[in-house]
Amino acid sequence: MVNFTNSAMKTLSYMLLFTVTPAYFIKAFREHGEEFIKDVIMMFSCILLAGIIMIPLFPDVVFLVGRYSGVYGNPNGVGIACTLLFMLTYFASKKFPNLFNHTDLRMVYGLIILSTLLAVSRNTMMSIILFLFLARFYEMGYLAGFAILIVTIVVYELINQNIVAIVEALGLGQYLRAEAINDASGRLIAWRTAWKEIQGQFFLGRGFAYDEWFFYENRHWLSQLGHQGGVHNSWLALWMNTGLIGLILFAVGFIRTFVKALIHSRLAFPLLFAVLFSASFEAWIMGSLNPFHIVLILIITLITKDDQFNAEKEESPVPVS
Repeated sequence: MVNFTNSAMKTLSYMLLFTVTPAYFIKAFREHGEEFIKDVIMMFSCILLAGIIMIPLFPDVVFLVGRYSGVYGNPNGVGIACTLLFMLTYFASKKFPNLFNHTDLRMVYGLIILSTLLAVSRNTMMSIILFLFLARFYEMGYLAGFAILIVTIVVYELINQNIVAIVEALGLGQYLRAEAINDASGRLIAWRTAWKEIQGQFFLGRGFAYDEWFFYENRHWLSQLGHQGGVHNSWLALWMNTGLIGLILFAVGFIRTFVKALIHSRLAFPLLFAVLFSASFEAWIMGSLNPFHIVLILIITLITKDDQFNAEKEESPVPVS
């Protein structure tokens, strides 16, 4: 009954996420203009700053098993927050060139970089680098962007096969935890376990939040194998919960949203690939009310509702304070 209640609540929260968040974002923009977007970015920046300030004051609170976790409670949470905050800031500064001055941008990007380095989040580092790399070429044109994407996939596969040797050669083996790269810091155990569980309900899944319940119930023997946490993969989590049918339906809607966004911004595909990469190592897309998924919805809304934002900007200019 507890699992059914949690599943029902999560289903409802998912519906609210995709209906209320975009509508509220547009409403807030109508009332407050561009400053609302800046306030959101500054709020998340303050959360990062709070974690950094707490390092000398309350180190036991902001460190988890020797790794910086900030006020998010775990290093992976800090990493995902930094990834999405970076992309939200990037998109906002491109769309509204006068929204930030140079000092504001240096502060926000500085907090993101510092938090990422403290958390030693390899996922965040790669997601941001991938986004910036693809963005540079997609801004030159779709053909250049597509060509560099193919090159990136090939190069990534070559790097992935030799990643430990490369990290060690650069002298970053200890910092980037090279010994844990081959098994993805215990994630391979989670992925194999999730894939095995999927076989029992391949097409329909077992309902929202099933992945959370399953990994919590099996946490003891999984921890003995070196795994901590949940499935660590959004797509496997979706498959466990909604089956192959649900995964396909979500993928169609997800990709279609970014294709629609491509009409308004060439940066839509770099965002898509960065999100795909990030979500492949953490199941944050399965979180319906976490700040990460909400920020992603804000970014997508900012791109796909481009005409509405421009119209509101012309009709209701932001008063100068």
